[in-house]
Amino acid sequence: MWTGITYDIRGKERLNTGKPFIMVVNHQCRSVFVDRFNHKKALQSLTKCADNILSKNLSVVVFPEGTRNHEGGMLTFKKGAFNIAVQAKVPVIPCVISSYRAFYDKEGKFFKTYGHLVVEIMSPVSTDELALEDVPGLTERIRYDMMKTFERISRVAEEKQKELETKKNA
Repeated sequence: MWTGITYDIRGKERLNTGKPFIMVVNHQCRSVFVDRFNHKKALQSLTKCADNILSKNLSVVVFPEGTRNHEGGMLTFKKGAFNIAVQAKVPVIPCVISSYRAFYDKEGKFFKTYGHLVVEIMSPVSTDELALEDVPGLTERIRYDMMKTFERISRVAEEKQKELETKKNA
């Protein structure tokens, strides 16, 4: 983690699945794993990823918003991660990171010397009984649940941030 940034991670035990999974996270690192401008190539990449998950017993972390978002809240999710999960019949494990707006300088593109994050790993969502036509509903349901969690843990992080500021100014 960044110097001076404190954090709480909640729900780590939910990662002990004993089998591969797809983790969807609400924070972006600007990595692109599929050709978003060529539908055919994108589908090939998704199918290859699903095959690799099963053949190599992999778990995959995906940032479904597809780009950075410093404005708060969450952008619309891309469906790729959910397509992969349904094809591979592996669970989706949502992971939510609280807002960092209180200690991020958007213009300078750096984090201040102190701040607090809350990371919550949510319960796995099974895809065993789902087909590709279920992907849009799955995507929206998980996004909705992640957004509610984001709002809740961001309030917790904001309170902790205020405590840090009070200590720093004392």
